[in-house]
Amino acid sequence: MNASKRVDKSVFISYRRTNRVHALAISQYLTQHGFDVFLDFEGIGSGDFEQVILENIRARAHFLVVLTPSALNRCDDPKDWLRWEIEAAIDNRRNIVPIMFKGFDFSNPKIARLLTGKLDLLKKYNAIVVPAEYFEEAMDRLRETYLNVTLDAVLHPASSTALQFAKEQKATASKAPVVQENELAAEAWREGILSWVVLKWVVLPGPQGKASLFIRSMIFAFLVVGSVGVLAVGLITGIFYLLVAIFG
Repeated sequence: MNASKRVDKSVFISYRRTNRVHALAISQYLTQHGFDVFLDFEGIGSGDFEQVILENIRARAHFLVVLTPSALNRCDDPKDWLRWEIEAAIDNRRNIVPIMFKGFDFSNPKIARLLTGKLDLLKKYNAIVVPAEYFEEAMDRLRETYLNVTLDAVLHPASSTALQFAKEQKATASKAPVVQENELAAEAWREGILSWVVLKWVVLPGPQGKASLFIRSMIFAFLVVGSVGVLAVGLITGIFYLLVAIFG
């Protein structure tokens, strides 16, 4: 292991699956600029997933967590994977950088109530705000300022299994199309609607006007589906059901 102070270019990106476009865009940018990036792009099908992820967190100096309005929704569960990764990074004293996209605000009461236990420390780290329309400029600041720091954290060599997993994920992610600015803008729009739907029709108790549980579930499902490959279809269908719920 190496404990000498240095500027290190190894990064672990932690993200919610519904925010894969954001994570992939960050990974593509940093990889293009010479960083060794770990991105769990497809997931591990078998074996000790927890150990593989932990080793890859401990083997990298920087820990970036992608934060959108819905990113922390399940973090009130102690077993939630995103929560677990953040806590592991805190325990291992990584250089943690919250990457905040449009609509995310630590002071939002809905988000603040999820910051329990160690997760409360997340808001104390130096975060960077990333507007979709100025993504490249924000990534330049991330690279030149937030990641260009000398560190004294101990980096632990990963096992051959963890290294192989990281290699496979990197190879898969490298084949993905380059994320375009309009995709990030579309994701920001989807996130805004998704957060509103979750708050008004899923989180809040009781019936909401004419919206049945079925329609609420359909809107939620189609918006989530839209985030993983069929955004246009998901959004159009989601809007249709939203209009039916309000005016039908």
